Amino acid sequence: MIISSRTPEGEQNRCPVCGSEIWLEPSLSTGDAPCPNCGHLLWYSNPPITVVTFPSGEVFDDSAWERLMHLGSEHRPARLLLNIKNISFLSSTVMTRLVMLNNETKARGGKIVLCNVSPNVNEIFKITRVSALFEIYSDENAALQAISD
Repeated sequence: MIISSRTPEGEQNRCPVCGSEIWLEPSLSTGDAPCPNCGHLLWYSNPPITVVTFPSGEVFDDSAWERLMHLGSEHRPARLLLNIKNISFLSSTVMTRLVMLNNETKARGGKIVLCNVSPNVNEIFKITRVSALFEIYSDENAALQAISD
């Protein structure tokens, strides 16, 4: 997953028409914007969707947490789909980290969705009210459709 340019052609952070260096922060809705120097229309597309499927066992060790936080900040705004089909238990530490990741990602205009949540984990989400913070889908296809919109 490499993004070489924010425009369809040309160098990253350069207008393909006038060649001037540009830096435009992405807005929450993707679309287009004019080059601030020449007015050429620059196209922006949705950021890529990163799908993370966890192996059986506990979701986060420290290195996995750091990689996940990096994914949440790598693209602005990030779109993460967390498939937790192999997870049957979440510790309070993991729950806290998920909430932190969600808050960081949303603060940057991104989005996280979850899918394939086991009944045990879903019950924990409901009891702790974490389910109100995430969009949760029954399968990966439904989650991909939702995060693509």
